[in-house]
Amino acid sequence: MTPLHRDAVLHRPELPYAYPGPGRSLVVRLRTGRGDAERVRVVYRDRYQPPSTDRARPMRRVGRDELFDYYQAELRVDPPRYRYWFVLDHPAGTLWYGEHGFFDDPPDQGAFEVPYVFDEDRIEAPEWWRDGVIYQIVPDRFAGPPEPPRSTPGEVLGWEDPPTHTGRYPGTLRGIREHLDHVEDLGANLLYLTPIFLSSAYHGYETTDYYQVDPHLGSLDDLKELVEAAHRRGMRVILDGVFNHCGPEFFAFQDVLEKGEASRYRDWFIVRRFPLQMYPEPTYETWASVARMPKLRTSNPEVQRYFVDVGRHWIREAGIDGWRLDVANEVSHGFWKVFRRGVREERPDAVLLGEIWHDPLPWLRGDELDSVTHYPFRRACLDFFALRRVGAARFDAQLARGRLSLPGPVHDALVTLLDSHDTARFRELAGGDSESQRLAVLFQMTYPGVPLVYYGDEVGLRGGEDPESRRPMVWDPDRWERELHQAYRRAIGLRREHPALRRGEVATFWVDAPAGGYLFGRRYEDERLAVALNNGFEELELDVPLPEGWARSEAAGAPDLLGGDPFRVEGGRLQGRLAPRSGAVLALP
Repeated sequence: MTPLHRDAVLHRPELPYAYPGPGRSLVVRLRTGRGDAERVRVVYRDRYQPPSTDRARPMRRVGRDELFDYYQAELRVDPPRYRYWFVLDHPAGTLWYGEHGFFDDPPDQGAFEVPYVFDEDRIEAPEWWRDGVIYQIVPDRFAGPPEPPRSTPGEVLGWEDPPTHTGRYPGTLRGIREHLDHVEDLGANLLYLTPIFLSSAYHGYETTDYYQVDPHLGSLDDLKELVEAAHRRGMRVILDGVFNHCGPEFFAFQDVLEKGEASRYRDWFIVRRFPLQMYPEPTYETWASVARMPKLRTSNPEVQRYFVDVGRHWIREAGIDGWRLDVANEVSHGFWKVFRRGVREERPDAVLLGEIWHDPLPWLRGDELDSVTHYPFRRACLDFFALRRVGAARFDAQLARGRLSLPGPVHDALVTLLDSHDTARFRELAGGDSESQRLAVLFQMTYPGVPLVYYGDEVGLRGGEDPESRRPMVWDPDRWERELHQAYRRAIGLRREHPALRRGEVATFWVDAPAGGYLFGRRYEDERLAVALNNGFEELELDVPLPEGWARSEAAGAPDLLGGDPFRVEGGRLQGRLAPRSGAVLALP
């Protein structure tokens, strides 16, 4: 008889293992060794009431990875003052688990406690955010005049020229506005533009003036007209803010270059020694050792005030809906707290999306960012769909580990992406395989999160690492991959039509690692959907038991919302066939 592995059991009365739920409830999670527990309950009460008021609630397993199972329950007491224990039934007996460790019998002290739950402590992104489908655009290479203006300085590229690290294409803000039909037809409802402010580099990440639209892209009026046109179509617009570093022509850096230690802006930067010099080695800190990107001292209150004003200015002046924030993990936490307060004073529902490639919890505690770019999701999709380095079980484990490392509402607000301007395109890494991309997109649009489409992916644009991943958009429909474009439209359309795909809980029903089969459910209010994926090369016949509560009829059809052959529910089991390299979105009866 295998005993429960006590060293695998973990709970802390803090994020992500305890967090406020709706109505001042408390959501609690417990981690155990994989397969160790037969049943898990939580016993709880108002911390000021006697043991006779204890209540017991079963905990539901909400995920598992290679090593651990994760259980969750939502507790309610009024007033919301929580004291609780976990009770674990396992093959060798029963254990009670609390702040003081493990006990064989109900203990009289040492419980976990959350002294009080406040409504304002709930962590939630703006209401509109989770309904978004993002379309990311690099403005100079999306759409614009046939030829660049002759006055354009630096390396100028034509639309058919291959990209370079420094070349600028003729794309403009007006060109984006004139092609909003394409974005709307695709189903996306949120534009994310990489930097548009005056910069010494085409990509905008070397900002010269945070208050001026780059004239190569257009004018302030062009930006306003783009935002207004997007809003008329029900689209939101977010801009890219580069506040970790600036460009070498930024006024404050130029002042320090000129005046050295006497400059009033010397403390806006992290200077190692004077005199300040850029070459051969910068005497100041930079982003990624790039001399042309001097790092700002974002802990400096003057720097904070300047950029808070920038953040508020563009919401007020152009009506934007929020910010994507570059290199957010290298900016001080104090900066983001101040920036959030200032931006929210200007617009209470503005969204703050940070670029973070690793565990983002320190920035997602409710007082800094609302969301981050979920690059671990991208890695998992690459490994499963494109590179086929992992099977369905490992894929599900990777997803569960990421999902349960954050509070539920925080995870569900993350941006799920397959690629971006900072990566090779998914299609390229898949070796050009369109089936891998179609399956990955179907999964992306049916899994929790806020999906992002990088311009051109939807028509089959390819490209390796920068600069190849930043090729210009193709507007000749004869050069599009039509089936792929339609697959994007269908998957995005389903997401927009079905709230369960945007807001519902998620549960894994079945994985078949050798065959590449994966089945999971989404549930929200009265809607229940099952998403079936076959990443293998043989037809799959499914006969899978559904968890209790997921099917309300013992015998009925389960139509495929993508138009494929229907499945059936018989005796609580989902039955049907799935062709190789295909997927289905099934409406459960």
